[in-house]
Amino acid sequence: MDDLKLDNVQQQWDTFLTSAIAWAPKIITAVISAFLIYLVGSWMIRMIKRLVEKAFKRRNMEPSLQLFFIKYYQLGT
Repeated sequence: MDDLKLDNVQQQWDTFLTSAIAWAPKIITAVISAFLIYLVGSWMIRMIKRLVEKAFKRRNMEPSLQLFFIKYYQLGT
């Protein structure tokens, strides 16, 4: 009886390891992709913020209004 339980546990463990090895590349790829999307998105947000700040300065917009719009934009993202 004990041998039957141990065989079942060993079989389940082998199945788990096989599945983990099969899924590992997919999971790693998904995590790396998500991280890259995050990095590119945050870079784009910073670039847009800089462009907006420059546009405000070129138009000689009031500094307090500039700050308001920039903070409003940051809350929206």
